[in-house]
Amino acid sequence: DSQSSDYTIPEQVKSAFESLPKTIQEYLRSHGINIIYDPDYIKSGTPGGYSPNSGNITVANGDANTLLHETIHAIQDVLGHMDGESRSAEEFQAHALCDLIAYINFCHYGSGYVFNLDFNLTEGDDAHKWDNFVYDCFDEDGNNFDREYFLEHVIEYFDIFQEAHPGVPGYSDPLEDNYQWDWETFLNMLGL
Repeated sequence: DSQSSDYTIPEQVKSAFESLPKTIQEYLRSHGINIIYDPDYIKSGTPGGYSPNSGNITVANGDANTLLHETIHAIQDVLGHMDGESRSAEEFQAHALCDLIAYINFCHYGSGYVFNLDFNLTEGDDAHKWDNFVYDCFDEDGNNFDREYFLEHVIEYFDIFQEAHPGVPGYSDPLEDNYQWDWETFLNMLGL
């Protein structure tokens, strides 16, 4: 059940919420991270956002990828990673994790999903390196995830992420020394 007596999901995002892994749904509930549907939020220039001040996620649509991205930010905040000094790391991680889930949900079924981490790179040496890395993290059937391979190589794509998002506030910030990624925590929550 996606609702309890003290935690409700707006009807417009109920399907997206239910598509999240159960561990993530329960995490949102247990930490009181509310989801607010506001179609006017898109006027802010993005389809969704997480506010550390309110602890709420606001989305302008029922897109599951947007909800997952903002949920990752909410979890980062609860884990103490959103310190105002590591936006590039926070965004890199959210994009990377969302692309893994998108691959599972869309890519190996042939839907032609475009990965978010490097979506602006269509030419040059770095174009599609991230895409190929994501494919290589899964077996031929797209079912089994190679966690060790992912953990060993994911940070190699941080520069590609920054190159793909020029001029986006915070995305080009230098990587904070000793940033606590907690990749394992997120991969466990996502069932990877």
